[in-house]
Amino acid sequence: MNELEYLNIIVNQITTKFPQPSQEYIIFLQKVLSLGNREIENDLKNCPVIPNESLTRFVKAETLYDKSARGIIDDPDVFLRSEFQNDSACLKALYRMGLKKYDSNSSDNSDTDSEQSSSGTSDSDEPYIPQNEELISSLLKILSQPENIYHDVIFIVGEEKKEFRANRYVLSASSNKFGKFLSNNANNPIEIEFQQESFDIFLKLLYGKSFEDAITILRKPSDFKTEQKFILSLIDLLKLTVTYEVNSLRSEVEKAIIKCKCIRVQNLCKIVECLERYDKRKRLRKYYKKHIKSNESLINQQLSELHSNADKNQKLEISRMSRLLSPFCKIQINE
Repeated sequence: MNELEYLNIIVNQITTKFPQPSQEYIIFLQKVLSLGNREIENDLKNCPVIPNESLTRFVKAETLYDKSARGIIDDPDVFLRSEFQNDSACLKALYRMGLKKYDSNSSDNSDTDSEQSSSGTSDSDEPYIPQNEELISSLLKILSQPENIYHDVIFIVGEEKKEFRANRYVLSASSNKFGKFLSNNANNPIEIEFQQESFDIFLKLLYGKSFEDAITILRKPSDFKTEQKFILSLIDLLKLTVTYEVNSLRSEVEKAIIKCKCIRVQNLCKIVECLERYDKRKRLRKYYKKHIKSNESLINQQLSELHSNADKNQKLEISRMSRLLSPFCKIQINE
C-alpha cells in the first residue's frame, strides 16, 4: 500500500465515522496540506474533506471561498476556516484544489467559480499570496509554538497562571505601550489579570490575525450563557486594547460590542460598568444610551422578574444593576 492509498483510508475513516469535523482533524489536515504533494491534493480535491466554517460538515474545497468574499456573501459557512486561511502552505494547496476567490469585477461569479474549480485556481498553479499575508501566517505559526526560540516575553495569565510566550519586537511594533514597558522589564514574567481566552485572542490580533478570524473561537451567542461569555470576552479585549493603547483594535472591539445589541440586563450592566474608564471616544455610551432607552420596558420587565424570585443577596445585586442603568432609562421594578 502506497502513501496515497494509506492517506485515503485514514481520511475516509475519519470523515465517515465522525461526520462532524474536530479541531484534531483540522490539525491533521493542515499537516497533510502543508506537504505540498500534488498527487494527494488532486486526489482529495474531489472529496468532501475540508471542514466548513461552523465545523458541522465536510465539504469540497471548490465549494468554499477565501476571505476575499467576507462582507460580500452572507452565508458564513461558505468561507474557509481561519486555520487554513492563515497558513500559507495550506492556502496554496487549497487554491490548487479549487478554493475560490471572489471576483468583484465579474457580474457573474459562477463563471469564475467553475473556471477555478476545474483548474484549481484561476491564475496559475502557484497562486500569488501577498508577502504581508505570508509574514502574518509565519508569525502566527511561531506564536502557536510555546517553546519557539524566538519567544523572549512570558505572560502569566488568569487565575490558573497559564503561560503565554511572545516576542518583544512583535509586541513593541504592535503597541507603543508594550515597547516602553518591555524596555524597562527585560526579563521578568508579566502577570495579566484577564481571561486566558481573551488574552490569547489579543495576542493573535497583535500578531496580525484579522479581528473577524480571531474572535471565531468565541462563537456566536445563542443563549444567555454563551452571550454572557461573548460579552465578557469582548469587554476584556476592550480593556486590553485601551490598556496597551492599540487604538485600531479598540475600534474593532467597540464595533463588535455595539453589534451585539444586548438586551439582557446582566450583560447591559457589564457594558455600562466599563464605560467610564474604557469608552475613550464615548462611542459605546452614545449607542447604549439610546439602546437602553429604547428597550426600557423590556429591561424593567426583566428586573421585575428577577426581583420576584430573589433572595436578600440577589435583591441587593438587582438594586445595584438598577442604579447602573438608571442614568439611561427610568427604572420601575414591580414588587
